[in-house]
This record gives sequence, C-alpha cells and structure tokens, in this order.
Amino acid sequence: MFLLSDKNIDLVCTGVPFSSDELLNLSSLHLSERVFCYPASEYDLARLYRDALCFVYPSFYEGFGMPILEAMSYGCPVVLSNTSCFPEIAQKAGLYFDPTEIDDIHEKMKIMTGDVALRHYYIEEGYKRIKSFSWEKCAQQHIEVYKSLL
Repeated sequence: MFLLSDKNIDLVCTGVPFSSDELLNLSSLHLSERVFCYPASEYDLARLYRDALCFVYPSFYEGFGMPILEAMSYGCPVVLSNTSCFPEIAQKAGLYFDPTEIDDIHEKMKIMTGDVALRHYYIEEGYKRIKSFSWEKCAQQHIEVYKSLL
C-alpha cells in the first residue's frame, strides 16, 4: 500500500529471500523493481542503515531488538511495532504503530518518510537513546546481579 502510493521509495528487506509466492505477489503489483530482499553482511547493513529514510520493524515478538539499536547508531530513524520490548528499547526515539493494523503501519511510514524535520528529530533522539546501551554497561549489570545472588 505504502509503495503503491509513493513511487519514489524502494523497500529493502534483509534476511531470508522472498518465497516464490511473495515474488509472484510483488510482480502482480508491479513492485519487483522496487522491493528487494537479500542476506546482508555487517558491511551491507551499515550502508543500508546510513542510506535509509527509516528502519521499519513490524515484529510481534522479540527477545531484544538489537536491530533497533543498530539503526539508531547509524542515524537511521526507527518506525516500530508498539509491541514486545520495542517501546522499552527505543522509548521516545521511535515512531510506533500497531502491527495488526496495515493502515497504521502505512500511515507511520508515510509520516516518517514525508517529514524531514520529524526524521531529524527521531535521528537525534536515537543518538541520545543509544548512549544508554553499551556492552560495558551490560557486563556491569550482569556482575551486579551475580553479586546480589551471593
């Protein structure tokens, strides 16, 4: 729906390649030349995050949203499900949607890609939020938990 309404935006998915049925659906919608999916290396991901208008994460369940932190660290604004751990991770650095509502996902993608000032706001909030996370901090918190158990 979003891609049909904005002919200037392409969609890049990473991970498992599209199935035959998904490729047929894209072809029937004339989106084969604008929607891409491929396994991405860390180098590819860094480039994609830097070049993207936004990172969209329509997941229902996650243990932890590491891709959210990755996107924010590269200055990529995030558009996220309002479920799972996402609101806790991104807090006010993310624009949220209901993953069960296609119209809501469409609207939030349209808002983020269409408003440069808003994108810059979320980029800055992302940079602020990412400072709350580090492997050193994670290790220290684990040490504190272990100490409390002794």
